[in-house]
Amino acid sequence: MRENDAVIRSNQNQYVSLVRGLSSKKNRESDKLFRFDGIKLTCEAISKGVKLDMIVLREGAENVVSQKVRDLYGIELDDVECRIITVSADIFDKL
Repeated sequence: MRENDAVIRSNQNQYVSLVRGLSSKKNRESDKLFRFDGIKLTCEAISKGVKLDMIVLREGAENVVSQKVRDLYGIELDDVECRIITVSADIFDKL
């Protein structure tokens, strides 16, 4: 489910802070979350029934990613039961 149509542009956003924090083993263990990058790993996780907390998309790439996921894996991102957020290119590159 798309969080909203707004693009996150703040480094202080709760989701950005959460994802950034997952680079630390201590945070991964305390939050009981981990992160992985890339369309292939995400789609493999979805197809294996892994429960995702959120998918982070780069601003401007939302349609390309959705189309690629649909074409290659037959998955509709909007049907995945997790939060889908879009962040600015600058923030995405820093994550």
